[in-house]
Amino acid sequence: MAQLTWIPVAKEDAAMFYPAATVQKSTDDRFEFVYYARNRAIQHLIAKNKLSNYSVTEEAVRVTSNDESEAEELLQLLQKTDTLPSGAFVIRGKLRDANGKPIPGATIDILGAFQFINCFRTRDDGTFTLPLTDRDSSVPVGAGLYFRIRSANETADKLIRWNSTYFWLDPNSPEMLLDIRIPK
Repeated sequence: MAQLTWIPVAKEDAAMFYPAATVQKSTDDRFEFVYYARNRAIQHLIAKNKLSNYSVTEEAVRVTSNDESEAEELLQLLQKTDTLPSGAFVIRGKLRDANGKPIPGATIDILGAFQFINCFRTRDDGTFTLPLTDRDSSVPVGAGLYFRIRSANETADKLIRWNSTYFWLDPNSPEMLLDIRIPK
């Protein structure tokens, strides 16, 4: 059974759950940044901000520009528009082993009684963000939800999984921070 530790939301605590984005000069003398969505699905942010010169991973967008000030403006625009919509939720967390070491590449599913809600792969530092917004309009508030954690080493022949205890979504606390520990 995976152990869940819910962390009170505070700006300093929340920062450890997603990598900071800064504009860097690339090897080809262009300027770029990688932005990890904090409250929205990354595809929503791309469409809303009409980005060009970008590439997308599962949870991040890499934006490039020939001009440093333009890159800075685009980063600020993404940060400004990455807000939690009314009635939506976001769960940010970090997945660690029993010794506290981050677990990269694992898949975290959020499930309801008879319903798959969303999933996310942990980043290289073990962090994840589960935005329950945009396409997830029927998130069961107050219902018994749980996490299923699947190892990056799982195969069809060898299942490596852990479930969590049940939890629920509270409309008064739309942002949730979580530390998940899995047993050895």
